[in-house]
Amino acid sequence: MHINRLVIIFISIFTSLLFLISCGGDSKSTTTAVSEEPTAEIVESDAVSDEMDLTAGKEIYNGKGNCFTCHMENGQGLPPSFPPLANADYLLADIPRAISQAINGSQEPILVNGISYPGNIMSAGIKGFELTDQEVVDVVNYVLNSWGNNGGFIELADVEAARSLHVDKVKQTQNTIIMKKSLFLLLFSISLFAVSYSQEQEMPEIGIYEQLDKYIPTDLEFYDIDSNLVKLSSLIDKPTVLSLVYFTCPGICSPLLDGLAEVIDWADIELGVDYQVFTISFN
Repeated sequence: MHINRLVIIFISIFTSLLFLISCGGDSKSTTTAVSEEPTAEIVESDAVSDEMDLTAGKEIYNGKGNCFTCHMENGQGLPPSFPPLANADYLLADIPRAISQAINGSQEPILVNGISYPGNIMSAGIKGFELTDQEVVDVVNYVLNSWGNNGGFIELADVEAARSLHVDKVKQTQNTIIMKKSLFLLLFSISLFAVSYSQEQEMPEIGIYEQLDKYIPTDLEFYDIDSNLVKLSSLIDKPTVLSLVYFTCPGICSPLLDGLAEVIDWADIELGVDYQVFTISFN
């Protein structure tokens, strides 16, 4: 029986989807809890500012990192499009987040010093020019201790923790996408099975049924383009062509109307004088 084959296919698809969900798309990876942000070991800048050389970070900020393009060389940014880094409450409030954004960019809207900035602007490094861990340390330390900022200093371990956290979040996002796709496929399979089953219960004949020598009732009522209710009989005072199309039609209706327009152009008789055309749309 056709239905029995569909049942077997449905069970196979369902089993495969459960396997995909349980695997999470990567049987070798282990997702760690990410509910807590890594805590950066921040050293007070007052104690070491004289010993820390910020030259390397400044070169990255104005060079390879391309930071100055949006945040400006003086760290003032370009409000309200690009946020400042100088005396920025958002930056100094969460150093681990600042490290992560220096590595991966930020696509979320943010609020800096009371001004809102849109998301999807701050991108990660250009492919092939990504910053190394040491370069991230240098440029973040430069930003944290320039233009009046007193944000302390970070170390390589802080950057490594930020990268690890980002990898875990990416894995979680991928697993979520896999689960959503699997659920969609499951629901789609169920709907296909239901449609196939209902069609087997009652399969109407499909074809063309000619209505020769029959008339359209003239008391039919329609709404015109101005939403006025009109009777068909009030519209017909000359030979009339009725063009029937679906109200929402992504396929055949447009070519049908295009073909009708071509025929009107070719005809020797004059539209509106010798005959008229009405298009009736329906759902």
